[in-house]
Amino acid sequence: QQIILVNNGGTMADSKESDLADSQVDLQMRTNHCGHSMLTQLLLPSMDPTSSVIVVMASRAHRQGSLALSQGEEIQIGDDQEKALTSRLLHAIGLGWYARYARSKLCNVMFAAELRRKYPAGPLSVAVSPGLVNTGIFRSVPDPLGQVVRWLASKSFQSPAEGAQHVMRAISAAQEAQHSGDKSLLSE
Repeated sequence: QQIILVNNGGTMADSKESDLADSQVDLQMRTNHCGHSMLTQLLLPSMDPTSSVIVVMASRAHRQGSLALSQGEEIQIGDDQEKALTSRLLHAIGLGWYARYARSKLCNVMFAAELRRKYPAGPLSVAVSPGLVNTGIFRSVPDPLGQVVRWLASKSFQSPAEGAQHVMRAISAAQEAQHSGDKSLLSE
């Protein structure tokens, strides 16, 4: 059946105290990536590959994301040393929550790309960054930085409805690409 799945919903600025003591995966990764990935995997068998679309919410923050995977030998994802150094620096100056957020968004972008690689016939998968949107995601950013970010968001960021328009355009482009066979429509 045709399913339009928008993996949206996330958190930013979790604290170390919010992590489960026995978990190796932080709250932001569990919320922003793992839950979306699990839901997608559960729904994939029900999706019509010719008409279904999977939208994975991304963020420009993914560009600061760093991820080290190990299976035998360690693999660094991102701009190798520079991103790993950025992540360590963010942790050192008390902004580890941002490094974890960026990592979760990097995983989202990689997940969307892997779905497209693994299922070239569909369903179509796209990663969408809606830009700066005043959704309330900043409510957990610690003060005083949080106060500044929330004020900026209220004055200059897009409304949730405006941010949703980016997602709707991505869905329309994906559907047009499916019907026309022109995957270049998805490169924006």
